[in-house]
Amino acid sequence: KNQNWNPLSPPKTVLTWINGIGHNISHMSSGTTSLSALFGNRPVEFCHNPTAMASEDDTFGYIGDLTQCTTQKLGKITAEVETLAMHLKEAIRKVGKDGRVIHIAHSQGALITYLAIKKLDKDEMRQ
Repeated sequence: KNQNWNPLSPPKTVLTWINGIGHNISHMSSGTTSLSALFGNRPVEFCHNPTAMASEDDTFGYIGDLTQCTTQKLGKITAEVETLAMHLKEAIRKVGKDGRVIHIAHSQGALITYLAIKKLDKDEMRQ
């Protein structure tokens, strides 16, 4: 492997991430800050996967999130999948033909990402 390879070296790079279950919008800023620090304090754009949980100890909301995960595991394209597909397409548009999109997914976000990338064409996937 080329020791000089740097994923942030293309002319234009967009870092993006999606969360897992149980993340409200206020959790997103702390996750974004942590990810930014890992990538040299570069800006990070997030796609929020909303939670059904009203609070940290909301068992019914947690069950709602798990139910959503199950439907996604069965291949259902949910609104969150569509939202992420649009988010990724926009990031790809921003970087242009020679740029790169680095996408990080946590927990359920990986499942949503798996379904969303199926909505990207071959050219979009190259970035």
